[in-house]
Amino acid sequence: MFIPRRSAGASSAPLLEPPGISYDTFLGVIWAGAALSLIFVIFRLYSRFRGPGRLYWDDAFVIFAEVLVLTSAGLWQWGAKFMYYVLEVKSGLAAPGPELIPEMWKFLDVTLAMELFFYTSLILVKLSFLFFFRRLGQNVQRQRYIWWFVLIFCLVVYAISLGDMEYSCYKGSLEVIEGYCTSHAANDFTVASLFSASAAKKKPVWTPTDTYYQRLRSRMKTDNKKKDTLYDLSAISLPGEPEPVPTFNKANISFPESGCDTTRGATSNDSHPPVLLPSPSLQRQVIVCSGGLSDHDTIAPQGNQIRRQMEYRVTQHETPPYMQVPQYQWAQGAEWQKHRRITASSFNDQNNVVVWSEAVTVAHDVLRYWTSKPSIRTAADDLRTLSLHIMSKAGFGKSFKFQGHDERKAAAAADLSLTYKESLQIILENCILVFALGTKFLAKPWLPKKLRRIHDACTSFQNYMIQVYEEEKRAYLQGQSADRNFMTSLVRASQDEATNSSLGGLTESEIYGNMFTFNFAGHDTTAHTFTFALYFLAANPDTQDWVSEEIRHVMGDREPHEWLYSDYPRLKRCLAVMYETLRLYTPVPTSKFVDGETSQPLTVGDKTLVLPPGTMIVPSYASLQTDPKYWGDDSLEWRPSRFIKSTNPTTGTTGNPLDNEEFMTLDRGTYLAWSGGARDCVGRKFSQVEFVAVMASLFRDWRVGPVLADGESPESARKRVLELIEMDSAPVLLLQMLHPERCPLVWSRR
Repeated sequence: MFIPRRSAGASSAPLLEPPGISYDTFLGVIWAGAALSLIFVIFRLYSRFRGPGRLYWDDAFVIFAEVLVLTSAGLWQWGAKFMYYVLEVKSGLAAPGPELIPEMWKFLDVTLAMELFFYTSLILVKLSFLFFFRRLGQNVQRQRYIWWFVLIFCLVVYAISLGDMEYSCYKGSLEVIEGYCTSHAANDFTVASLFSASAAKKKPVWTPTDTYYQRLRSRMKTDNKKKDTLYDLSAISLPGEPEPVPTFNKANISFPESGCDTTRGATSNDSHPPVLLPSPSLQRQVIVCSGGLSDHDTIAPQGNQIRRQMEYRVTQHETPPYMQVPQYQWAQGAEWQKHRRITASSFNDQNNVVVWSEAVTVAHDVLRYWTSKPSIRTAADDLRTLSLHIMSKAGFGKSFKFQGHDERKAAAAADLSLTYKESLQIILENCILVFALGTKFLAKPWLPKKLRRIHDACTSFQNYMIQVYEEEKRAYLQGQSADRNFMTSLVRASQDEATNSSLGGLTESEIYGNMFTFNFAGHDTTAHTFTFALYFLAANPDTQDWVSEEIRHVMGDREPHEWLYSDYPRLKRCLAVMYETLRLYTPVPTSKFVDGETSQPLTVGDKTLVLPPGTMIVPSYASLQTDPKYWGDDSLEWRPSRFIKSTNPTTGTTGNPLDNEEFMTLDRGTYLAWSGGARDCVGRKFSQVEFVAVMASLFRDWRVGPVLADGESPESARKRVLELIEMDSAPVLLLQMLHPERCPLVWSRR
């Protein structure tokens, strides 16, 4: 159920109204259903008295069920106001007050009663049918045996349903509800508890903003002027702190209303808590909201390593070997150093030259496809294909002709064979199914052809990697020269490591696993960033002109094949578009853990928090990367120029102002799009080169904008694009736009 948004001011209208059910409509539907069922029961009883003149067992069950229906309607009449109050608080439409927790308990009472009444009404209806058919076929001996079997089965299912209910999640203690329960009601209660604790500790003023995205990112304002104290929402006792307030321990659940959104929001003021401590009792977790505290040296003052969380909890299903083998992200100590040393050798300037060249080539192919169409709805899909082509060239040295969405569908229908690129694309698009079901299950002949094709893709991709690996290994042993791609670099660096190090090189399976990781990590992340950036640019023509000015200055009238990798460092504005997009929409927020067997302290102001081993450190990307302290009062706005600063003309390189621009130096710990510390993203430069090359290819001679609806002005269309970005973005496997096709784009020459 959704609550329609309200504008923050009298003069501002809501941007987009999600489907909502008002309080009166909800109760109206409840009572209409109850009245309809009552009419049916009355008609049934009337027919009984007009006919046989008596009631049967099936009538008794129906009457009992109707009593429960009417009772349920009465309970909702009493309890719906509690549900709507909780929803309004969650939506930012009402301020959490002292009555929140008591009303939350009442809502849980109603929810428990509704669940009991539902199962009971259901069994009564089943019994009514059973006794009706028993009476109808009372002279059929065979039916009696079947009847008794069905009766016992229904009663057993009813008993199991009642026994399986999590009663402690409705009537248990606050700690039990928040620590063990997973129902929607328990999640609601967790939010309510968090609000209550926040209200008790910080006296928040809850103010909804004009748009969903801004409301999601808004932070509670506080009367507390001390910025160096811990914001304690846990049962951990800190020096000088009063008694602990209620805890919550929902792993991997973000509550933007708490003042620190760990997924994708930003902040509206700088009076925010530096640290949130959600429930160390079951799964220790610390959410870092302050830029200074996200610094690796600050979190780990004792030198203990905080590792990047890159753990797939792979089940026992038979997933492909390259998905199972731990890669450098999981390794520790000397083993990690070996993995990092070998894998980092793949990401060098020689490979970046390949990335640059391939990105320019494929991007111009994409541009030709897009500009041949009156409008484009498949931009996100085409950008995924573009990213895959670049990964194919950089990873295995294989180039493919770009095909747009429509062209690829036609080609797939005509040719059912799987190339390396097609296999990898299918795996990346369905990796959750592969992890969840395993390739052995996906090979079942009775499954739909689409699922069996996933198995074929896994097999084809594995065979291709084995073939390329053997070829590269043989070429290395024979002293042949190497191509510049990831597989070549991994094989040769691993062989060199095996010769020169006591730790040895990577195993064959580890090389396969790292290759898959490179493809998996570098495909969708960049593709989703491309999509966000493209739509932001479509809504900001002035920024397009700003970017195009630099591209024309650097590239001039040179043909694309004359563009050089040495041009990359001069395209600072293109890079700024990437940085600004990732600042607001980081696709892969990563966590870190406290390693070792001993606790370590984290000092915040005059207080010290002891972090036990295994504590999850969750940098709040939304808060860190939109904190007005570092990003200014317009920290919620998409403005790439914030990353560019002009040098003093007297110290500049030339008389052209563009040559006197520099990329902003970022404060450590305030920007984590590629993570940070020793375990930052090894493919950072790779992704930057790829992005800049594509931006330069698309926007030197062309501009993009939204297709105008009938009677729509360009300004309204651009506003609609921004609304789509804000309203339609959510984490799936990564943070992405869910339905970018709802806003078709059109390209025009400058």
